[in-house]
Amino acid sequence: MRNKKAKESIAEKRIAELNAIATSDESMELRKNAIQIMEDLGKRMDISLQKEVKRNYCKNCKTPYGMNTRVRLKKENVIITCGECGKIRRIRYRPLRSQS
Repeated sequence: MRNKKAKESIAEKRIAELNAIATSDESMELRKNAIQIMEDLGKRMDISLQKEVKRNYCKNCKTPYGMNTRVRLKKENVIITCGECGKIRRIRYRPLRSQS
């Protein structure tokens, strides 16, 4: 029986592989399936997905963001609107200050 660190290491490698599939130019069904497996694996192994991974898809419909996604900058928020389900996601950011 492997220890917990080894299992987590294997799971993180698998999540990285699935993320590569989810961000590739494969069919939409394959990409959605990869996202669902990625989330399930993270939940089962009690591993939180990295920010870069979580920000690549809609949490509501599990569709990867792409051509039909609307991205807007407003004050200190990035507003992402999913083209499939219309869900709005807000991510805070700090704009760069000019050094005068």
